[in-house]
Amino acid sequence: MRLILATVLVICNSLSGPAQTAPPQASPLDAVETAIEQHEFAKARALVMQALSDNPQNTRALYDLGFIEFSTDHRQQAEQEYRHVIELDATLPQAHMALARLLVTTNRKDEAHREFLLVTQNPKAESQLKGEAWRALANLDLATDPSVARVDLLHALEVSTETPQDTLLTGKLAEALGDPGTAEKAYRKLLNDRHLEAEADEALGSLLLRQQHYDQALTLLQDATTANPDDAVLSAELATALANTGKPDKALTLLEKAHAADPADLTITRLLADVANPNGRPDEAEGLYVELLKQNPKDPELLNSYGTSLIRQQRYFEAEPPLQQAVALKPDLAEAWGSLAFVASKQERYQDVLTDLTQRKKYLPENASTYFLWATAYDKLRHTKEAVSYYHLFLESSGGKFPDQEFQIRHRLAVLEHK
Repeated sequence: MRLILATVLVICNSLSGPAQTAPPQASPLDAVETAIEQHEFAKARALVMQALSDNPQNTRALYDLGFIEFSTDHRQQAEQEYRHVIELDATLPQAHMALARLLVTTNRKDEAHREFLLVTQNPKAESQLKGEAWRALANLDLATDPSVARVDLLHALEVSTETPQDTLLTGKLAEALGDPGTAEKAYRKLLNDRHLEAEADEALGSLLLRQQHYDQALTLLQDATTANPDDAVLSAELATALANTGKPDKALTLLEKAHAADPADLTITRLLADVANPNGRPDEAEGLYVELLKQNPKDPELLNSYGTSLIRQQRYFEAEPPLQQAVALKPDLAEAWGSLAFVASKQERYQDVLTDLTQRKKYLPENASTYFLWATAYDKLRHTKEAVSYYHLFLESSGGKFPDQEFQIRHRLAVLEHK
């Protein structure tokens, strides 16, 4: 809002009422704008209302009143004042600019887009104001059409001086257009900019997180979260980085705080469940998954996660239905097929183990765990040749990570291979 105020103070003489034709001189509205600049909004309101009592069609006074209403979070009243200015003189670009900014804050982005565009086409608009409007259009278009947003930014640079904000926007555009290398360079350029460092930390940290560079992302996201401790998205990203750098306890603490602050945030709830599930708290994760499934009962990934929380509690019979639902909804969900094979093995249904593993290997390569399931299922079904083969594959891939099973299998192979 301080940027808007600066613009107001520069262009206020162009917002004079119909009867104000005298040469520039001290105006009662100068005192209004001084009070606004000092955040003395009650005083400013009293002064501007006095000015409007003398001239109800004073566009400068109406504009100031709109600014006061917006600054005191009376957005409906602010909109009324800005629209009143436009009704009196639709050629005033500043009024369209102020209205557009307000519309963005109330999520009426299509209306805001039209108002910003009017500013860019207005012959009365100074180059700097047109540049601000083009930048605002670029930020709006970024979410829907990055290629259009890039053109918007180029128009902004044609009529106004490049700013660090443009570098930040260039990074976001590069990301959206599939050029992470350019995006990273843009963000790194801003890491020492005292005005944009926090935003650069957040943007670069988020980019590195998506690239699974968790160690690099962690420090940046920690700094960004320190600057914006109530940002739920940042908290979720930092928790993801913590969970993937061997710090699940810290991730859970952060997520629990965010979840307590906003239990209705489904993204935070799901991430909390996904971190709790493999880190010794599957019972807590189960409850969260149940709540999430009430909102999205046909989410296959969610059903799979719910099933694994039950497996971790050794509730194999209960785990099977949600896992079966998951693969029915998404037949290529390989993780769910693997979980079903594990459940079938625990229930000694070895033919089902083979069937489930056959489905899994269509979508994912084998690993030590699946080799073990293949081997034990074949062994129980007395398919000795296949069992021996898979036992060897297990030993080749286990790498000492499963010492108990490796010990047992070597003894079992000694028996099978000497029959």
